Amino acid sequence: MADLSQPKPKGEYYKSIKVQKVVNTVYDIVTKDNHGSSIEERKGSIGFLEHVCCLVETYCKKHYKADKKDIVFKVLMKLFPLNEPEKKKLSADIDHLHARGLIKTISMSKKFVRLALSLVKKKVM
Repeated sequence: MADLSQPKPKGEYYKSIKVQKVVNTVYDIVTKDNHGSSIEERKGSIGFLEHVCCLVETYCKKHYKADKKDIVFKVLMKLFPLNEPEKKKLSADIDHLHARGLIKTISMSKKFVRLALSLVKKKVM
């Protein structure tokens, strides 16, 4: 039986909740996957930007109708402060990655392998 006591969010409020969930999920993944370097060291890396863009592409559903570039900026602003010239450079870099077809969703097999490795690490430690 459906729970009618809690109204379901609709419209812009629903969209903002979903966007915030995507931002938090991508932020958590990026902060856990440090690959031996700090976030500040990876700030200007095009590979790091590509990784964040692919994560947003994977976790942002089409029916959210959200601007994915805006979500990438929200994640990056949560990681480190950005000024206007940096935002313009990142915007150009994102457009370049998109034009070259480098922003793709992450396959289920990679997600499964990542999950299995994290479970093994937890069991070992």
